[in-house]
Amino acid sequence: MICRRCRNCGLCPDSGGAEKKLSVAVDGILIPKLTYDSSLPKNELGIAVDIGTTTIACSAFVLATGELVSSFGEKNMQIKYGSDVVSRIAFSMTQEGLKKLQDTVVHQIEKMAERVLGEASIKFAQKRSGRPMLSRIALAGNSAMESLFAGCSCGGLSSFPFSLQSEFGCTFFAGEIFGDSSVIPNNCSVYLAPLAGPFVGAVCSMAACGFGIKGSKSRFLADIGTNCEICVCPAGQEKILCTSTSAGPAFEGFGIECGGPASEGSIVKVEYGGGVFSCRVFGGGTAESISGTGLLSAMAEFKRNGIVDSFGSFADESMEKIYLCGSVYITRRDVRNFQLAKASVGAGLEILSGKIPHSEKQLFLSGGFGSKLDVGDAVETAMIPVEFSSDVVFAGNTSLAGISAALLDEHFRNDLSSIKRNCTVIDLACENKFQDVFISSLNF
Repeated sequence: MICRRCRNCGLCPDSGGAEKKLSVAVDGILIPKLTYDSSLPKNELGIAVDIGTTTIACSAFVLATGELVSSFGEKNMQIKYGSDVVSRIAFSMTQEGLKKLQDTVVHQIEKMAERVLGEASIKFAQKRSGRPMLSRIALAGNSAMESLFAGCSCGGLSSFPFSLQSEFGCTFFAGEIFGDSSVIPNNCSVYLAPLAGPFVGAVCSMAACGFGIKGSKSRFLADIGTNCEICVCPAGQEKILCTSTSAGPAFEGFGIECGGPASEGSIVKVEYGGGVFSCRVFGGGTAESISGTGLLSAMAEFKRNGIVDSFGSFADESMEKIYLCGSVYITRRDVRNFQLAKASVGAGLEILSGKIPHSEKQLFLSGGFGSKLDVGDAVETAMIPVEFSSDVVFAGNTSLAGISAALLDEHFRNDLSSIKRNCTVIDLACENKFQDVFISSLNF
């Protein structure tokens, strides 16, 4: 039982026992208890979708009860038009490019809905619950991903001063986006989560981590992926500061010579001893690639054992590659790409930390990479400043958790709107200290 106010107890001591709102887990995240519409038919489904730059994740629920019916993720097929947000924005600058990106994500979500309905049909048949009916979809993502889904121009995100054509937080009929679909009914409602601002869409993630609720600690959120969103809710306040930084695809396994997603055959942990590397491989088979967490682990071991120096240079200058396991290796360029990615996270945290009063800090790590990384490795490589390491919450897919709550309980959407109103977006490029902080964060 987790208190909504402090998230650490069953009943908050400073609430006088009045606040007894418990929390429930959605995709592993603790969020305020939801109110379901029990009057809805038991075969009516809703689908929550997190449109990530690299991965699209979805969860399907019975709307009347909140029962989880299906949950899975797929590689975002837009990746063929660019591996990161910036390259996709550039591709979308023509009408033809924008249409290709929109059609790709819309078609992929339609196919995911088809899979959900297929899985639900089997489960419903076993329970004799009737034929599943899809009546509600809720989607979240960063500002570019939501804009591309809606077919909105990303031109305002291509140059300073950055702007959005729409900050969403709206509902419309599926037919307006999906057309005459054989899978998604025209009158199915579609909700697009509000965006905090240009390049920051993390309103759902903040809601899932209790942002906007006064607490004794300053809550930080780092949703680490291709596009890294960093937010802080200062202790005792409801206002929120947030920013984003392009970490690039290194944490997702892309842009690394032997990199790949965390799937069977990928290295997820590296250890070094006696002059030999030992690697933990996903699935236990032969190493074929290295994932983001494996890359972080390898870099930490390189630093601990003097294989690279504090600047990221190979200690043995004659080496071009460092072999880890089998045919998987790390190059000098891989180290540099990792440094650029981790410096984005470290600099963002440091800049936002310097803008709030001194207080205890609690750091929520989310995203496919952030929720699985080793904090010790992150501190060793200076990706996470040591001051954040004492209170870390591995929060999973907070965006999916938050949009799932908004799908199931339409009143929860008011919480999202409130958080958005309390957000102030910081443009790191306009911060006088950012360049110096970023450069110093490159070092191990």
